[in-house]
Amino acid sequence: MDSLEGLNNYHARFHDRIVGIEAGAGLMINTRKALKVYGMHDMSLLTSSTAAMQAQLQRAIERKDWIVVTAWKPLGI
Repeated sequence: MDSLEGLNNYHARFHDRIVGIEAGAGLMINTRKALKVYGMHDMSLLTSSTAAMQAQLQRAIERKDWIVVTAWKPLGI
């Protein structure tokens, strides 16, 4: 997936959810805003911990399941 529009089109493949991290993280705040701005009403943002999100991501990779997680890459990398 390389766009939020694509994600919105395939929301059912992702079980209508985005696995997030801690509720107060800036990434979560921005994800909530993006869901509203892009009209992604079919997607739910699940609050979790970073470790739990990473564990769910690892399981999905091993099972070859579709998953959306909140992730970031530091600038300059």
